[in-house]
Amino acid sequence: MVKQPISKQNTLMALWILVGFVFIHALDALLYLVCHLIYFLLLSAKLPHSALISLLLISAASFYLIGAFVLIKKVELTFFLEDNSFKPISTQRFILLFILSIFLKPITNRLAGLFGQYNYDLFTDFDFLTIQGMLYFGISLGQVFALIVLAITYFRRYNSK
Repeated sequence: MVKQPISKQNTLMALWILVGFVFIHALDALLYLVCHLIYFLLLSAKLPHSALISLLLISAASFYLIGAFVLIKKVELTFFLEDNSFKPISTQRFILLFILSIFLKPITNRLAGLFGQYNYDLFTDFDFLTIQGMLYFGISLGQVFALIVLAITYFRRYNSK
């Protein structure tokens, strides 16, 4: 059997799949950082425990839903050319997204550790762990909501064609 060379269109499609994974991971890392920054801000504001939990859940889920809508709009605007062929990939943009996706979450986790280390007097250990657990629950809930929004959007577009 003779191997056929891969067409330019198929190569671009494979590269766009890779770019898509890196883009989603970078967007997730950025949203993770934003949720942690809100967490640091709310803890520093010394709000009541119940208000912190509510605000963290709402803000984390909201930011991930907003991220899903940004992702949808980004794909609508830049993924295809007018003839439904794939655009060439910008190397600089890919490298930036790749660096963000690799380094942003570890930096965020280090900042969270430093914040906890130097602000241990804000709450008791139990309260701090409860609030942090609710932050991660809000982030997970937002990720699930974003996935549902993306799936619904995909199925609507798939069924309309």
